[in-house]
Amino acid sequence: MELLVPLAKKHNAKLIGLAISSKGIPQNKDQRLELAASIVAYCMEQGFNIEDLYLDPIVMPVNVAQAQQRDILEAIHEFKIISQPSPKTIVGLSNVSQGTKVRSLINRTFLVMAAAYGLDGAILDPLDKELMDAAITSDLILNKQIYCDSYLDAYRKS
Repeated sequence: MELLVPLAKKHNAKLIGLAISSKGIPQNKDQRLELAASIVAYCMEQGFNIEDLYLDPIVMPVNVAQAQQRDILEAIHEFKIISQPSPKTIVGLSNVSQGTKVRSLINRTFLVMAAAYGLDGAILDPLDKELMDAAITSDLILNKQIYCDSYLDAYRKS
């Protein structure tokens, strides 16, 4: 953080903070929240704009860490209340389906669920049409887009 936060501030860049430590990947929501809070506190101390900070709770594969999925979703929600203004949230989406046989379905389902918990962004496959349709539709249901019968086409053109 000592290197990246000042560099991002100097170049007016966005920054992704990973909720991970030298001890490894957190095992529960509270550990993720503690790491995220320390990232936010450090950024605030350095005068970094928190609205330019994206926090990543570190998504684990469902086939090896199924019990953590709810904690990851709840961490996304709780990251939003760490500070005012709140940081944004992001995930590496394909991590959730790593090593599974139905990756696209798992990715789509997790993305829609994470959006409902307040996810702002995801590193994902933009060529996966069904995934993108699910993302567009979740924005519609969460009232981030205006409905029209051709909302999928309208959103893709914007």
